[in-house]
Amino acid sequence: MRTRLSEPHEVDRTRSRRVAREHALVLSARGISYEQHREGSARVLWVERADADEARRQLARFDEENRNWPPEELDTPLLTSGGFAAVAYLLTLAMFHIAGTGFIPIVDWAAAGQNDSTRVLQGEWWRPVTALTLHADVIHLAGNLLFGAVFVAAVCQLVGSGVGLLAILLSGAAGNWINVLVRGPGHLSLGASTAVFGAVALLVSIQWCRREGQGRGGRARRWTLLAAGLAFLGFLGMSGERTDVPAHVAGFLAGLLVGLLLELGPWRNRFQRAQSQGLAILALLALLLLSWGQAIRFGA
Repeated sequence: MRTRLSEPHEVDRTRSRRVAREHALVLSARGISYEQHREGSARVLWVERADADEARRQLARFDEENRNWPPEELDTPLLTSGGFAAVAYLLTLAMFHIAGTGFIPIVDWAAAGQNDSTRVLQGEWWRPVTALTLHADVIHLAGNLLFGAVFVAAVCQLVGSGVGLLAILLSGAAGNWINVLVRGPGHLSLGASTAVFGAVALLVSIQWCRREGQGRGGRARRWTLLAAGLAFLGFLGMSGERTDVPAHVAGFLAGLLVGLLLELGPWRNRFQRAQSQGLAILALLALLLLSWGQAIRFGA
């Protein structure tokens, strides 16, 4: 309670208006009489000399209990806007779809690149990669363009365009491989949706790791992110007549694992280096070109 003091004694000095207001509320809640004054840029709290020790104890306790509140933002800045990665993703899928409609008739693109589990199990390792660039129709393509661009940009904001795009491709390819093992021979699939759900899981996994140690707010946000990712998987990944549910789940699980490897590995602090991003882009292009080179070579 703010009142006139007979023996004023200073117990707190701060330049923060918020901290000064909170400390005054703490003393008021404890029934400790105080005065608050401005001295230059500082805000000073005075209490009766007899209450000084108790006031300091209460303020110290308050500061300790609220040391990690509000939670800090991400401990690293966004590395990019994600715009370049999103555009690259959109153009790549669009160009492969145009090529597959007969514009570049050098091969039967769908037959050569689809994720044919029988042929993958026979050694055609490239199909889980090439299948990510193909789509059965425009509606299928449009859905993956719309949702994929958003999550591609979000992931690349956190880890950079090169590393992000490579991680998404690897998540999608790993998801297709898992789907082959689960389905067994005789299953055919194509489309970028496995990679899209991999990107969703990457975002969840990376943010989960970066929220660790941020107090109660950080823990709450971690579980909220995971719940949101699972909700997205359940809402869009498990409905529809032609939906390949195992592939979507596999892509999500693969994305979680790749995200953990990115964040918990010794290379995390190297994402900010242009060299690391450049090497990741080269690896991405090499994997795509090698995979499609094999697909065109062996045809359908």
